[in-house]
Amino acid sequence: MFSEDYLKQYGLTPLQEKSVSLLMSGKNICQVASECGLPEETILQWQGLVSVQCYKNRLMQRARGQMEFRLSSMYEDALKALQDCLNSENDSIRLKAASAVVEMINALKIGGTDARKEIKSLCEYSIDTMRMDSQKYAQMLKENGLE
Repeated sequence: MFSEDYLKQYGLTPLQEKSVSLLMSGKNICQVASECGLPEETILQWQGLVSVQCYKNRLMQRARGQMEFRLSSMYEDALKALQDCLNSENDSIRLKAASAVVEMINALKIGGTDARKEIKSLCEYSIDTMRMDSQKYAQMLKENGLE
């Protein structure tokens, strides 16, 4: 899916990348292990690695972006269909459409409106968050192929 240099950013081997891609395509652990020629336990262990989880998250981010793009192209048609439902003679259809509109409005995430406060919160940090267990950090880097 990605170039070798890109995979090095995640510390993944080509087999780890393949296993994540196969899992993301809907295959189960047994199928992935078989296709990769590895024991199921290895695939399960890999799923616990931070580097594998980050790579999986990146793939999910990419898929979500593609989905959002496709959904946005259907936006106008969806609003028109919803408007038609709100104007329906059928009470049940109107109620379901109205409920859908209310749910969508409630699901909207609205961020802050004061730019100065938002910028300040992005720049603030706590001394506690700056402390780190260097040995644990080094060990986790090594476990995830990022030493």
